[in-house]
Amino acid sequence: MISPRRVVPAGLAGRRCCVALSFIVAAFVVSSTFTVGRSAGQTSFAYVPHEWIVIEVDSEFTGSNGVTQGTGTSDDPYVIENWEAPITVRNTTSHLLIRNMLIIGEQVNLWYAGGLELKNVTNCTVERCWKQAPPFEDFTWFRVQYCSDIKILMNRIETDVDISNSNRVTFQGNAVVYNGIMVKSSSEVVVKDNRIIDPSMLHDPGLGIVASSSHDVLIENNYLLRRTAHLLPSRGISLDSSTGVLVDHNFILSFHVLAVDDRGAENAWNMAYPIGGNYWTNYTGADMFSGPDQDMPGPDGFGDAPLVIDDNSSDSYPIYLEAAPNCPPFAFFSVWPSSGDATTLFWFEAYGSVDPENGTGIEARWSWDGGEGWTPWGSDLEAQNMFTTPGWQDVRLEVRDGLGATNSSSMSIYVSEAIPEFESVLVPVVAMLLVAAMMTAARRRT
Repeated sequence: MISPRRVVPAGLAGRRCCVALSFIVAAFVVSSTFTVGRSAGQTSFAYVPHEWIVIEVDSEFTGSNGVTQGTGTSDDPYVIENWEAPITVRNTTSHLLIRNMLIIGEQVNLWYAGGLELKNVTNCTVERCWKQAPPFEDFTWFRVQYCSDIKILMNRIETDVDISNSNRVTFQGNAVVYNGIMVKSSSEVVVKDNRIIDPSMLHDPGLGIVASSSHDVLIENNYLLRRTAHLLPSRGISLDSSTGVLVDHNFILSFHVLAVDDRGAENAWNMAYPIGGNYWTNYTGADMFSGPDQDMPGPDGFGDAPLVIDDNSSDSYPIYLEAAPNCPPFAFFSVWPSSGDATTLFWFEAYGSVDPENGTGIEARWSWDGGEGWTPWGSDLEAQNMFTTPGWQDVRLEVRDGLGATNSSSMSIYVSEAIPEFESVLVPVVAMLLVAAMMTAARRRT
């Protein structure tokens, strides 16, 4: 059965036309105020406050939990970035990248708690984050527990680092300030290229790097610097019930006890000649000879006698320097936003950089083209730049201290094709056509 044609009264049709017209006029006003297209970057750098990010299973990698992009594969990991928040991730296997975050604690009653916790997690990278210390010593943390295939890269961390019951963990290129690194009951761990500055200044005892009940651990090319007096003896590198540990090319400076090893020959404190061992501030030997047995005339940069750690442990080729080395500064920078197009103004800041000896007083310069050209050196640790060429852009920061020592850091930023802006005049034209069509339809109904 065909429904009878519904005739709209002329007055009602006119009123409906007027209502529709009012909505279109409102759209015209809005379209005249804004143009369509990507806006420039914000006027100053800032992390975005977020509630405590807690992810308990893979299905909780969602936008409400801070995920900004990605599908969780190795080629397209989930990304959590640019937030200011504590973060907890547990029981996940999806590929995850946590970057460019200010990781904080939250006040719970009289104390601060939170930080970064990875527990029973695989396939996660944490890079270029700043784990900031709260106003007073606390119960915040930087934990990697029961995890595998984890990378902790180029972060500034102001709390104790706990790597426990984990395997295949790389902790590289970080600055750990006022705290130390504990590797416990873990295997296949790399601790490399880090700055450990005043470890556990607020705790007793002051421990730099500890490997406890662990095996297959590489501790290499780290600077451990103790600048402050302490109530109890401090220790630089401690191997406690650990085996298969190689310790080489570290600079252990100004600790009461530079090293401890209770498993003797099961670990190594140097590589073969002429690669050598570590630098020790308490080494009192000379460098007059060379060769694997240090019996050939002429210096070679290694002490002629081993550095004795205990009756069963020693560094056969301690690095010899006439004076204690200047610890290079640590370069650290953040960017907002992390990607954009040719119209985006990117903001960079390097306040996380630090000079281990003097704290601050560093100078910085920037390269926007992978090191081909540089800005002048200056004390300003902020910078801005726009990239006109689409594709991956290699941004580099170099910092130097008062003695001329330098350190650099780089980051790749993706710049897409600019979204062209178009004039809002198109919207009123479409609105006029719609009004004409509706008026014609109304006349036909009458």
